[in-house]
Formats: sequence, structure tokens, C-alpha cells
Amino acid sequence: MILLSVIGFNLQAQTDSSSKTIMLDTVISTSDTLGYVELIVDSDIARMEASRTWERKAAVAAFLKNPGKVDGFRIMLGFNQNRLSAARLLNNANLKYGGSYVCLLEYDEPNFKVFMGEWINYNDAAKVVNVVRRSYPLARVIKDKIKAPPGYFDTDEDE
Repeated sequence: MILLSVIGFNLQAQTDSSSKTIMLDTVISTSDTLGYVELIVDSDIARMEASRTWERKAAVAAFLKNPGKVDGFRIMLGFNQNRLSAARLLNNANLKYGGSYVCLLEYDEPNFKVFMGEWINYNDAAKVVNVVRRSYPLARVIKDKIKAPPGYFDTDEDE
């Protein structure tokens, strides 16, 4: 059985021949039937680890709230209140970019919007939108929920 205890006070240790003081923030002690281990951890490292863990849990919670979707980016090619006009825009986009990117039509009252592609990284979407603007001058990168790419939620922490 492992017993974890955290002592939240500062320890000071001095080196042999100098007057340097080393500040140690946190002591984590564990013991079991085989022995005793004491880890001295800098509080900045402990905060970074806690922040990383919290961010991962927040991403998983957002995924559970909206299954299969994560924060990402799409390129909005255009919009129109007339469904037929928006469908023509979608067909043209599929002819030009359908082999490389998924193009789709979504209704967001009162407009029909035509989107292209899905990216996790804004910079990747920005590179593509610069090329797309030659054909669609009003195209822009939009933050949106996108389908999670394969392996996005792998929790292997072998960094």
C-alpha cells in the first residue's frame, strides 16, 4: 500500500563550502512494506503538471459534452439566405476542392453557409485560405467544432 503525503512548507539546505541557499518547495513522501521514498519537487514543476492534467481533463470533458467534436477551424467560403444559391456555391467548391477537402453546407438561421476542410491548427487553415481566396475572395477561417482526428485523445504520456 502506498501512502502519499504532501508537506507544504519550504525547506532550506546549504551547500558545504558556499553560502548558496537552495529553496525546495514541496516534499512528497511515499512508503510501502519494502521501504521509504522521499521526492523533493519544485513547486513550479508541480504546477505545470497540475495544469497539464487539468487541460487534458477539460478537453475530455468537452468531448463528452459534445461527443466526437473538438475545437478546431474551418474555412467559410460564403453564405446566402437562398438555399439554391448556397447549393451552387457548394457544388463549385466540391468541383475545385472536393478531392482534397470536405465541403459542406450548414443552415445557421437565417443563412446557409458553405464550409471547407477541418483543421486543429489555425496556421494550417490560414495557409489554405490564402490559396482559396483566389477563387473565393470572401473566404475566411472560422473557429468551429470539428470531428476529432484519429488518435487525438490518446492518453499515452510517454513524453
